[in-house]
Amino acid sequence: MERRSYQRRRYSHEFSLTAYMRSKCSMDTLM
Repeated sequence: MERRSYQRRRYSHEFSLTAYMRSKCSMDTLM
């Protein structure tokens, strides 16, 4: 049970990181 929650947390973290990188890339393109 704990392991599953840990995996989910890690997945959400990676997803947020990807979104941040994507937004940063789009910002660079705008500039």
